[in-house]
Amino acid sequence: DICDVIVTGHGDGKVEVRDINSGESETTLVTSAQDDNVFLDIED
Repeated sequence: DICDVIVTGHGDGKVEVRDINSGESETTLVTSAQDDNVFLDIED
């Protein structure tokens, strides 16, 4: 398999992680301050 897990992010902060083999999924809420750059670590 190329990919076993799919991660889907939504504009409201929800993140869904789905295992395509078992069909299980988990949804969580990611919170951050308005001025946080969640991609800061990939700028390096």
